[in-house]
Order: sequence, then structure tokens, then C-alpha cells
Amino acid sequence: MGLLVAALVAALLPGWPLHSGPRTRAVAVPPAATDRDDTSDALAEARTTGTDVLIASATTATSLSWAQPNGELRAEIHASPQRTRNAQGAWTPIDTTLNRVPGGAGLTVAPAAAAAPLRLADGTGERDDTGETVLAEMATGGHTVTYTWPGALPEPVLDGSRALYPEVLPGVDLLVVALRSGGLGQLLIVKTRAAAATPALASLRYGLRSTTAVFRRDAATGGVLIVDPATGTEVGSVPTPFAWDSAGRGVTDTAVATGTDVLALSGLDGAAPGARNEAIPTGLDGSGTGRAVLRLDVAATGLLTDPGTTFPLFVDPTLYAGEKAWTFVSKAHPNSNFINGTNYNKGTSDARVGYEKDSGVTARSFWRMRFDKTIHDATITDAFFKVENTYSWSCTKMDYKMYLTGAISSATTWKSQPEWTKLQDTQSFAHGYDSSCGDEYVKFDVQTAAEAAADDSATTVTLGMRAVDEGDTNGWRKFDADSAELTVKYYHAPDEPTSGKSAPGGACSAGGTGLTVAKSSIILSAYGSDPDGDLKYLRFRFWKTGGAVTIDRQITPASDTGKGSTTIDSSNLVDKTTYSWDVQSVDADGHASTFYPPGTDPCRLTVDASAPPAPEITSDVFKEMTPDGATWSTVKFGQTGAVTFYADGAATFAYAFEGVGYSAQLKATGGSLTIADLAPQHAGPTYLTVYAYDSAGNKSPRSDYGFYVPPRDTADAPGDTGGDGIADLLLIDASGNLRNYAGNVDGEIYTWLAASYDSEGTLNPENAKHFYSAASGALPALITKYDDAYPGDGLTDLFTRTPDGGFFLYPGDGYGSFNVDERLRVMLPSTAPDPSTWEKIKAVGDIDGDKRPDLAVQAGTAFWVLSGYTGAGFQAATLMEGASWKLGTSREVLSIDDINLDGTPDLLWRSMSSGKLYVRQGIAGSVSGSVSLDSLKYAANSATGADIAYGTGWGASTISAIVSIPDVSGDGVPDMWVRYASDGQIRVYHPSTTATGDAVKVVLGANWSEVKTFG
Repeated sequence: MGLLVAALVAALLPGWPLHSGPRTRAVAVPPAATDRDDTSDALAEARTTGTDVLIASATTATSLSWAQPNGELRAEIHASPQRTRNAQGAWTPIDTTLNRVPGGAGLTVAPAAAAAPLRLADGTGERDDTGETVLAEMATGGHTVTYTWPGALPEPVLDGSRALYPEVLPGVDLLVVALRSGGLGQLLIVKTRAAAATPALASLRYGLRSTTAVFRRDAATGGVLIVDPATGTEVGSVPTPFAWDSAGRGVTDTAVATGTDVLALSGLDGAAPGARNEAIPTGLDGSGTGRAVLRLDVAATGLLTDPGTTFPLFVDPTLYAGEKAWTFVSKAHPNSNFINGTNYNKGTSDARVGYEKDSGVTARSFWRMRFDKTIHDATITDAFFKVENTYSWSCTKMDYKMYLTGAISSATTWKSQPEWTKLQDTQSFAHGYDSSCGDEYVKFDVQTAAEAAADDSATTVTLGMRAVDEGDTNGWRKFDADSAELTVKYYHAPDEPTSGKSAPGGACSAGGTGLTVAKSSIILSAYGSDPDGDLKYLRFRFWKTGGAVTIDRQITPASDTGKGSTTIDSSNLVDKTTYSWDVQSVDADGHASTFYPPGTDPCRLTVDASAPPAPEITSDVFKEMTPDGATWSTVKFGQTGAVTFYADGAATFAYAFEGVGYSAQLKATGGSLTIADLAPQHAGPTYLTVYAYDSAGNKSPRSDYGFYVPPRDTADAPGDTGGDGIADLLLIDASGNLRNYAGNVDGEIYTWLAASYDSEGTLNPENAKHFYSAASGALPALITKYDDAYPGDGLTDLFTRTPDGGFFLYPGDGYGSFNVDERLRVMLPSTAPDPSTWEKIKAVGDIDGDKRPDLAVQAGTAFWVLSGYTGAGFQAATLMEGASWKLGTSREVLSIDDINLDGTPDLLWRSMSSGKLYVRQGIAGSVSGSVSLDSLKYAANSATGADIAYGTGWGASTISAIVSIPDVSGDGVPDMWVRYASDGQIRVYHPSTTATGDAVKVVLGANWSEVKTFG
């Protein structure tokens, strides 16, 4: 049985924001800095020495990267692992030689340096109460899987990477091989026809065990899937099992008298051309559990009793880990899966392509190559794929095509092939037949495939090979699949500069007349970066709008920040004149970025000497925010710090947070004013808006200064994601980005941050997967939050029904954002409605008194309450009412909260037909502060026996969205953010215990009609 298991070593990679250990606020302010690689140093050394230099930090189990003297990078990528880390963490070549190792309780045989840790039986293990003995134990996808043999095991004979267990049944040996790609291959060798009559062979039974994974039979292929039950992710598989005999072309070794004979059998390499081979019917007892029995009906193949069978006979079902490196498909076995190859038990792997007449097999092969993130968005100058051709039917050259294809999986068969997306190259060759055309590598140009992967930020690229003539047996080829190598040569142009600004003036304003500035010297600045770490200078251009460039400067940026700046002397400026400027990044090899700002218009500013310039704002405490969200203030919310305003000729300044409630004009000295104890009003993204005034009262243009305030060390309050106790607004914008608008006092909303990122620091990653897909028929994501749902760290988490109909919890990081890589699949009771039918979800905290989060759900015409979230799933699904809750035409659940302040939650809902809001007063449950769910099912069950009118004029044609939130006005009654249909603006309401009242004010003034979802 071929058992491939690759250990998944999960390395915690720094990203934005990164919190190691428990999710608490006692850690460093995010984002944590990423480990700096040595790409720039390697490029510098390559230029100096004229030779390629290995980039040590870019080394992985499957790839090596070099810096080249011409400034380009070269990555060599293999489909299967080529190296592994030793106990000291250093890379070492894979060595599959089996040795005795200490400990293991019967599992003391292991490879010297395996791609994935595994241990094999040493023959001393005891049989358990079912009569089984553990043959191997290994990890896959973060799960430990144990494979058992249904009987005793003798001490194995070790031969390099192979362990032979003789006579596990009469006349039957068991061979186990540690494979370079990780894990092991296993094969039963039925040595004689007499041995084939052993009853135990007719129906073999193997045990599969795991305490964290489950096993499920694949009806299409007859194989088995190993699944992580928490995420539903496949972490391993058993492809279609096969049996084959020793007939066929080239089979010369069939002696089995000694162990040496057995280890030399030709059939160990798999079915030879013309050999008899059959897929083995399977069954799985315990499907869906972590303790299963794989049944193989070998007798059904007919090979045990067929007079035409040539012995020895080989029986080889194969178990693989989740890492899918390569596969082939066979027309002769249209429903069989051969992921990572099968039936190859000498430690080699043969991919197959073409037609072979003796067996009538037509085959095609695919390789999945990891595509390193460092190549994303790069310019590809060359890419080729090579693989060793180890066998041909003859020395007659034939044509073969290489394609970019869709992904391979444990479901890949002849009938279910990936899409053959784009032809890459055609080559003609024949190697491996005899000395006149010996084994040799063949090479295909795959540059367009590499370019597509780089443009799409793909993490893998899959390539497929097929014969042009699939009817000529001269086209039959075998390849050493482990030799497959993808070489990509590429370079990165520098990133377009960011955060361009002028002082005075502020952030770049493109087009028109731009910013208005005083006739004084102007400092232009921007931040540059380069993915390869070799940024050389920032090129600033400045000119009178409509004329030619008059100033063109190369400015060396600061090595730590990438910031560059240049001063335009006031002598170059004319009053009442508009000027343009832009900036680009250039690296050490002359590769240049596009010009900042994006678009067709440059930054503009108009000189006006009649008023003070827009103030400059600086602070060593409240550091100015950067586009990547990496810069946060040095004090937490609730603490104070100094900030300085400066404007040439300013006599006074006035400032406000988010433009609301400006201070009195404060006297400046020499055009400068320092506020020593500035106290931000909330955590998260914050803006100061500042005006300067001259002695005559002329008002300057406004300056906006943004900074991030870290949360204080307290648990989030209900509705709060930033640790300041104020409810925040989450939404999915028109582009599918998750945004978090920081709530301010009295329900004000002004500033926001990108609220989703991955472990690599990418903002808004894979929106189509998490929050919004533009694909036809895709569901819009539904989002909701209340407070901490898991794991009890005091940080507000986000429940999300994703566009594909999945249901997940995204743990909060305490700063108002969510690492999508940490999401947890939420399990539901069997009675709960399918998430794909949900139309609205609303987190309501703990309303039933079990100290666990609850959730209100509208699905079709039904209203449900999901209760008792444990961190893995909800414990109960209660149907509140099944006929009257069709969202959009009937009713909408707004909240379950204490509206009348009697200590018991009430139901607030909207009638879509009448446009009225109603309160259904709850009856207290058995625990203080809880509610009896039965009292909220029907109006007649409520505390008053009827629903109570709460507001009118709330129809969908008037009010297009309502977000009920915890109290922000201070009166204890839950408040609401409301979007008007007429203008798309968002207003805040401060209802009383008996009525909604009128809108208090507009808090978001733009048109927000394109928002996909509020939460």
C-alpha cells in the first residue's frame, strides 16, 4: 500500500497586524515587522562578483532562488520536496535511508532526513484488542494519522529506503518504502498462486485512525478522503487502489525464494506494459469518523484465481497527504485517481504520457508547482519546465504538448481532468529506450504560464503534458516525476511611490488647481519601496501646469523608511499660478515604477500669497498613518501626547477631531503651536483637521492629519472592536473590501481602516472568497459582530456567511481588523437552515443565559435563533417562526436587546409592508438578564401579549438599511445607524424606551447606496 504523508509544519509568518501567542493587547502595537530577507544583499553581491548568488532566506523545501548579475532573480521550483530542515533548523538534503531511532513504542524505524516526519513498525509492537498492529504513524495537514495492519508484524529487513516485512501472511510479504516526496509507499507481494488462496487476501482490511481528522469514502473514485472536520478541508486521500501481476513487457525478475529476490522484483516498479492490472473495489466502515476500516475486495479483481495471472501478484492501495504534487490520468481507468502517482514502490515516481498498446493505456500527466509569492506581480523574462524522460517505447521521436491547466486534486481522473487552459510549447523527443537514446531531460517553454501566475498572484501553477498522437504506441513515455523542475527568471520594478504630499499643502491633490499653498518654499515628499530591496532613488518632477518640466531631481530615500523629499525654493514660484508635480521610484538596475499619483493627472498646487498656507502637523507620539497601516501612535487610547501645528504667517490655529466641534482659535508663536496634552476621542483611525489664521483673520486651507490610536488594555464593549468602549461600524464596500469605521462619541463616524488582511500582510485579500464575489449568482457576504465570541480574550469577533455559502468566525485582533487566515469554520446543528439560504444574521450576545454567544438568523420565510456558540459551533437551532419573516417583503429582525430597560432582552423588528417598527417585549428567562425564547416567537407570547409600535415611516423605499447598535448616546437605550434611500447618507438615531424619534444628525455624508453589507 503506497502511503504518502507529508507533515505540515505551520510556521508563524510575520504580517500586518501580527500578534503572537494569546490574542491580548499586552503585545506590541501592530503591525509586527516582517523578517527582512537577504534579497538586496544578494543582488548587490551578484552585481559585484558577476556570479549568481543564492538567496538563503528564500529557500523552501521545493525551491531555491538566486540573484543574478543583471539584476534579475531566478527561482528553481520542484513539484516535490528536495530538502528538509534538520533538528537545528538548517536545510539538509532529503535522505530516505531507514534507520533505527530511539523511542516510539514499536515504531523505531524512521528515515534519516524525511520530507515529513514518520515512524515505521519495528516488529515489537503489540496487537490491540481488535487484532491490529500499528504499521506507521505520520502527520498530514496538522493531523496525526495512524495506519494499522490486521495482524502481527515481524521485524523488517532494512534496505536503504525500504523495509521488508516477510511472511505477514503465508506466502505474502509486505514492503514499505520511505519516499522522497514525503511519507511512504506500501505493497503486499503475493509470491505464489498457493499464497493467493489465503482467505485473508480476498478481503483485506486496514485501519485508519486519527483523533482530529475524519475519513470519508469518495464514491466517484472508490478512494478515501482525509478531512479536517473543523474547516472541511481535505488534508489527505486514498486514490483508487490497484492490483497487478508480473506479466508484461520488460518483466525479468520474478524469483521470490529469498528476501533479496523479493527486493529485486521488476513488479515493484508498478504494472509493466501488458501486465494484468485492475482497480480494487473498496468500502469504508466508520465513514465520517476518526476511526475507520478500509476494506479492499481483492477477490473481485479476479487476479487471485485467474489462471492467466503471472505471480508474484502485487496489491497496492495508496494513502497520500494533502500535498498534491503531480498526477496522471488513464483512459483505461477513467474513474481512477493516481494523485502523486501510484504502484511505484522502489522510491521512484513515474509519470506517464501517450498510448501503450500492450495494455491499451492512454495517459496524460500533470505537475503542480508551488509559485512563490516573491514572483507575484513580477516581470517574467524567461520560464521553462524540464523533466527527465526515463522510458520510451522506441527511439522514434514523437511530439508532445505542454499546457497551463487547471488545478489537480484527489478527484482528478480521465473523466474529470482539469481544464487544458493554454498551450505553452511543443517538443519532439525520445529518451530512455536504450543506450542510443538514454535517459535525458526534456525542456518546455512555459513563460506565458508563469506570467499568468505572476499577474494573478497565484500560489501554484499546474502544467499538463499530452502526446500529440495518442494512437501511436511509439508515443508511450515515462518520466521521473520527482525530477520535474520549473525555472523562472524575473525582476520586480519598484513599487509606485505612496503618500505624496507637499508642505505646506498636505496630501497630493490630482487634477484641477489642486491644493492652495502660500508663496513659500515647498517641500515635496513621498515614500518609495522595492520588492527586491534595492531602491536607489526617487525621481521628482515639477513644472508649471501646461508647460515643460523645469525641475527633475533624483533623491536618495531614507534607508529605514523609504521617504524622499526635495525642496522647491519660493524663487521658482509665481503668485496665482498652478504647478504640477509627480514622482517615481527607480532601482539599482534602472527599473522604474509608474509615476505617482495613479491615473492621468499629476499632483497640482496653486500658489496664493493672500492667506496662510495649510498647516503642517507633526507629532512624535501620534505618528502619521502610512498606507500599509504599519504606523501606530506610541500611546494607547485614554493617554495623551503632544502635537505641533505650523504655518508660515499663522497667528492662530483651530483644530477638531474628524471636523466636528472646532476649538477656539489658539494663539501661535512664530507660526507654531504645540498642544501638549492632546487626548483622542476614540481608538483606531483618527483624524485631526486644522486651520491656520493670519493676523487679519484670513483662513488657510484645511490640513488633515491621520493617525492610528492603539486600544487600551480592556475588553471590547458590545459593538466595539477597538477597545475604546464605543460601537464601531463594519461594512463591505462596493469593491468587496471589509472596512471598519471607528465610532466616535454620540455616534459620529468619520475615519476607517481596511479591516481584513492575511498572514503575509496583504490588505483585502481574496475578497471573492471572504466578503464579496462579483460572479453571477454569488451570494453577498453577511457579517455581524457583538463582542468576544472565541476564545475568551475580550476581543470582538466577526461572524460571516461567505459568498460561497460557508459560515465562519473571523477572530478579532483587538485593533478593529481581522486576519482572514485565522478564520474558523462554524459548525451548525443538523436542524439549522443551510447558510446558503440565509438572508440576514444578527449577533445578539448571550440572550439565553448560558454565557455563550447567540445569533438571530433570517432564512427564507423563517426566523431562527442559534444558541450556545462554543468556539466550534452552535449547540442548538430554535425555529422562532417559519412563515412570516421573508426579508424584503415581510419582516426584518433588527435586534434582540433590552429596549425598555427592564433587564430582559426584547425583539426589535421592522414590517416591510407597513414601514413600522415594533418592539416585542420579552419575558425573563431562568437566568438573570436572559429571555425566554418562547416569549419572542409570537406577539401573543410576549410580556404585553402584543407587539408595541415603536416608529413609523421606516419603509424600505425611505430607509434602505438599519444597523442597531448598543447605546452611544449615554441613556442606556440601544441606538441605530440608518441609511436613507433618498441620498444614501447615514444618520444616527437615539431612540427612547418607547419611540425611535427623529434622526439626530448625518454621520456619513457621502452616498453609501453601493455598500454591499452592514454589520
